[in-house]
Formats: sequence, structure tokens, C-alpha cells
Amino acid sequence: MTLLQDGREAYPAMLKAIEQARHTVHLETYILRADRTGRRFGEALAGAARRGVAVRLLYDAFGSLGLDRDLPDSLEEAGVKVLAYGPIGLGSLPGGFQRRDHRKILVADGSLGFTGGLNIADEYAPREEGGGGWRDLHVRVEGPAAARLDSEFLGLWNRLRGERVPFPPESSSGPGAAWVGVLANRNLLFRTRIRRATCRALEAALGSVVISSAYFIPDGRIIRALRRAAGRGVKVRILVPASGDVPLAALAGRHVFGRLLSGGVRIFLFQGVMLHSKAMSV
Repeated sequence: MTLLQDGREAYPAMLKAIEQARHTVHLETYILRADRTGRRFGEALAGAARRGVAVRLLYDAFGSLGLDRDLPDSLEEAGVKVLAYGPIGLGSLPGGFQRRDHRKILVADGSLGFTGGLNIADEYAPREEGGGGWRDLHVRVEGPAAARLDSEFLGLWNRLRGERVPFPPESSSGPGAAWVGVLANRNLLFRTRIRRATCRALEAALGSVVISSAYFIPDGRIIRALRRAAGRGVKVRILVPASGDVPLAALAGRHVFGRLLSGGVRIFLFQGVMLHSKAMSV
């Protein structure tokens, strides 16, 4: 595993993985824009498809609202299979507006994967390249965890497209490999599993808890776990944006600040550019 900070580190590594892929490239993103960053990734995906790589792109229709059709159309002409998750229109299923695909996954050849907070848009590109310079984190993974990310992508792709693209073969980890768990948000059961894992980590904390969150709106169980950790002497620090890109989410998050502060939790407001990362270290 390699931690990548901001688009400055993540985008070049992701583009390199696409350019070096030999068999498959799978990209899933909440936001896809037809800006400079989107075109860079589009060119890399199209180039991979032209040299015979099976390329699949899945983006969220609401997150990518306003996307110029020229980009998906040109990718399909190059041989890329493109799919929009949850199209918005009169034919949308009831409740479909709330069911969005917020995952960010890139996997090349089923063995090299990326996931984290970065979408495919100029906001995350470095300022010296004309981007917004948003602060974020991505992780590069090799081995079984990458294959698991690929399986998560294909599970959703096959269900939406009615296809049966085979999952990547399971690979064993080598000597000295890290233990990595992949918890995917598929439905209510898996959301509960993610929350349970978070709470167990907080309950086991001995020294410190550090959380960076773009949209910090914890439920009651997590609030209680954070307060209990602080109450037993654990240093609990939370970093959130001073000014977020979703004002309603920021207001909702500030509604719980009082309960946390009164329990000994320290909260810091990140100044400057948008803090978009979602990370916790225990």
C-alpha cells in the first residue's frame, strides 16, 4: 500500500497504471467532468482501449450532472464501455435520486488498484496546473486487495449491464505484505458493517484517534464511541473544512460539535482550499 496525497501524487500514478495496463482497466467515479483532468483520463482510457485493453468506465449520473456527452461518446468510439449509474429522468426508479454511486475505484489488470476520495475533475488537480488544489487522499494497493476492489467494481457492473464479466483470480500475498480489508458499501447491511468496524476501532483506541472528514456527520453510536475514547484519556482530534463545498452538510456536522467538545474531543477547522479527504487513524 502507498498513500498518495492530493491529485499531485494520485493522478500521475493512476494515469501511469492505465497506460501500462495490458488486459483490463476499470474506473468507477462519482464525479467525471469534461475538463482538463477529465480529458487527460479520457485520452488514457481511449489509448488503452485502442491497444486492445478491455476498458470499462462507470460514473454517477447525478455527481457528473452537466457532463458534456462529447467525452463519453468519444470514449465509446475508441472502444471504451461506458455506463452512467442512476440516470436522472422521468423513467428513474422511485428513490433513485438518493441512491448514488459515491465510490472512487481504479483497477488495472485486476492487480493494481486505487481508491480514496479523489474524483476525476480539475478541483483535485494542482494549482500550478490550473486546478483547484483540493486536499485529499488516495491509496495505491497491489495484490489481493486490488483484486477485491476489481470484484466490487465488476459486481456492480455486471448487475447494471446484465453481463457476466469474470472476476479476477484470487492472488496470495507475499512475504511482508500488509493486512488489508476492503469494506464496500453495497446496501444497508454493508453500511452497518462499515460502521461496526469504525466503532470497534474507536473502542479499541489506546493513545490517539485522528479523523479527517470532508462531511463529518456522525450518528449517535459513533458520537458516543468518540466521547468514551476521549473520556478514558485517548487524544481524539477531528479535522473538518472551515468552509465546505456542501453548506448543508457543514451545518449538519456543526450541530454535533457541542456534544463532542463537551466530551473532550478536539475539533479543528481546516483553512484555505477545500479539505475533501476521509481518513481515520487509530
